Amino acid sequence: MPAAAVVQASERLVGESPTPAPLPDQVTLLVMGVDRREGEDWDTRTDTMMLASLNPRQKHAAVLSIPRDLWVSIPYGTGRPLEDRINAANVIGELYKHPGGGPALAMQTVALNFGVSVEHYVYVDMEAFRRFVDSIGGIDVDVPSTVVDYEYPTEDYRTQKID
Repeated sequence: MPAAAVVQASERLVGESPTPAPLPDQVTLLVMGVDRREGEDWDTRTDTMMLASLNPRQKHAAVLSIPRDLWVSIPYGTGRPLEDRINAANVIGELYKHPGGGPALAMQTVALNFGVSVEHYVYVDMEAFRRFVDSIGGIDVDVPSTVVDYEYPTEDYRTQKID
């Protein structure tokens, strides 16, 4: 259970029944995965971008994975949009202090290029992803054959041999 949910539940008064907010018809959010590691504080490109459309009333969801190297127009500044890979929108927004930062510019970039209004975003680094997987009990991965990799990347940007 997310920490926020635990705090909200523990702050309720005894006997108080929560009043749920009305469900929206449609929610669109941009999920961004970044390669930021513990102790790093610099801005980064997104490694993963997924556009999710959720309909809570009908209990439907659709997800579109956006290729990180897709060449798009990025609506930065007041002039002509920049032409760059979609995964650059986040770092451009952060570096150049775009209103709302990198996530806002990434959402605007998706809206411009896909014609979809994006209301929310989720920003996830590898540590948050690990915590999420752990919170649901982990994931078993069956690897039926031997994996050999002479330059498998490590957390500290080095490599190790796996065989």
